[in-house]
Amino acid sequence: MDKTSGSFCPPLQLDAFLSRLDHEQLARQTGFQQRRPRKIWPQALLRALCLLLFQPRATLEGLAILLGLTQNQTLSKQAVAKRLSRSCLHFIQEVLLIALRSAAAVSPVLDTAVFASFGRVLIQDSTCFGLPAHLAHLYPGCRNQHRGGIAYAVLRLQAVYDLLTDQCLHFSCSPYTRNDQIAAPDILALTRPGDLVLRDLGYFVLGVFEQMQQQGIFFLSRLRPGLYLHSPQGERWQWSKLSRTSAPLDETVCLGKEQRLQVRLVARPVPLAVAAERRRRLYRDSRNRRPSQERLALLHWDVFITNVPDTIWTTSQALKVYAARWRIEIIFKSWKSGFHLAQTLRGSALQVEACLYAQLLLITLAHHAAALIRQTEPFASAPPLSILKYAQFWNSFGLMILASNFSPGPSLDLISELICRHCRLDKRKQRRNYLQSLECQWP
Repeated sequence: MDKTSGSFCPPLQLDAFLSRLDHEQLARQTGFQQRRPRKIWPQALLRALCLLLFQPRATLEGLAILLGLTQNQTLSKQAVAKRLSRSCLHFIQEVLLIALRSAAAVSPVLDTAVFASFGRVLIQDSTCFGLPAHLAHLYPGCRNQHRGGIAYAVLRLQAVYDLLTDQCLHFSCSPYTRNDQIAAPDILALTRPGDLVLRDLGYFVLGVFEQMQQQGIFFLSRLRPGLYLHSPQGERWQWSKLSRTSAPLDETVCLGKEQRLQVRLVARPVPLAVAAERRRRLYRDSRNRRPSQERLALLHWDVFITNVPDTIWTTSQALKVYAARWRIEIIFKSWKSGFHLAQTLRGSALQVEACLYAQLLLITLAHHAAALIRQTEPFASAPPLSILKYAQFWNSFGLMILASNFSPGPSLDLISELICRHCRLDKRKQRRNYLQSLECQWP
């Protein structure tokens, strides 16, 4: 392995990545630095915020201590708080964008024929983090949830992930009240013709699907119950068809009363136990309202819509591909339970966002490193990595690796070997892992 390679070294060591950036130019462009800093350097503050990922429940005073150790001087928490401004947040966001562009350039790690017709396979989803209650006016939580008369403060993190490269392409923060449906059009700014978008039901917006269709973007989504369907000839589509068959369904339909978005409707029956659990949840959440016959019939089926033609996907493939969307849920789990993301989110709204984006920067670099390791000899032939084990590895030993500038640290070869040996994806006989599930879905 070439240890001097500019493409391999930076993701493994945060300091190496930061050393490649023109900090002063970025700081001036974002307004974070007007003149040469005397006490707090932009790159040092960014580094300290990243390292907070390994310091759960850290305070502003703890950040000041960590920054002081980095710069070899004594700093007050008041001085650090003063530097955590809006311009500082813009500076961190710009650095994160650079890291995301670098991550997006890696070669695909998932090579399967079912995705061969698409440039990228994009998944948009969100995850939420609880914040201190004093931020509830900026990040209001659910209106029905209060704790001792005090409203919850909840931050919603939107992420767009490319399944083929196993890298995130975009992050954005918002209050919990800006739900997935409101955020659904955001992905249009990131897509390009030939992309495939896998959509959760929460992002179902008919107008967004129309724009995707017009722009040459493919999509696969669950169908929202209650939506008006009709045949290409204008006849209303009858949901009673589902009760007359137990075989998978694949038909061309048009969506909406006014819109005539033509798509494939593919459906499959679900096991009786799954249908029974859906029925139980429906009656629990219905609040004494009687569900429609259509809604009850749909409990026994998984129903999807897609504009991918049958010349690319068979009915069976169209029904099975959606399971790949679960990958982003695993990524969110690795952030929360592996990296312990957002456990240090305290202070003002600016401080919370600055800390979160800095930690996302470090996570992005870690994911980028994993992709490069898997493409570098002799590790290319090693077993696939478990993203959960990889996150736990970084959480346990990342601080030691990132602090290697203070003393002779471990070599890149050794770090890579340790990751490939101890973070491998276990093959299971009873319950398949992620890649095993994908491999068995289609030939």
